[in-house]
Amino acid sequence: MRVNTGGLGVVERPTQQPLEIARVADMLQAFKDEHPDLSLWLEPGRFLVARASVLVSQVTQIKHKQGVVYIGIGTGFNSLIRPTLYGAYHHIVNLTRLPNREGPFVHAEIVGPICETGDVFGHARRVHESAEGDVLLIATTGAYGRSMSSHYNLRDPAEEVWV
Repeated sequence: MRVNTGGLGVVERPTQQPLEIARVADMLQAFKDEHPDLSLWLEPGRFLVARASVLVSQVTQIKHKQGVVYIGIGTGFNSLIRPTLYGAYHHIVNLTRLPNREGPFVHAEIVGPICETGDVFGHARRVHESAEGDVLLIATTGAYGRSMSSHYNLRDPAEEVWV
């Protein structure tokens, strides 16, 4: 018998708690002890690499339209398509304003430059009030960020830098 249940959980939102890997190991050992005749295979999913990279981009424009704040950044969904493709959530922070933990904050649409409806990294995100030239960080892009990137609309994906 084969059962597919998805991979191990990855913290995406600030309110989520991380997976307790020691607890998972204990549960797996208990299962193995109780069922020595079964073979258990585990698919870690994004757990191993999601936090291995981030997408960093500069704010290129701020727009206010019908009461909505739009923060435009220099790269688009060709660099990270997960939010567009299946509504994946990636935490977004303004690195330039990070030392000021008190704010001011805004709720904004974080959008790319491709001028398509789906070129959105986050809807109604609470981020520090931003200005052109600020640097935003989009977290947990290590799994499928680069591998799903493309040259859509003849745009180069974000440059990959290894540290």
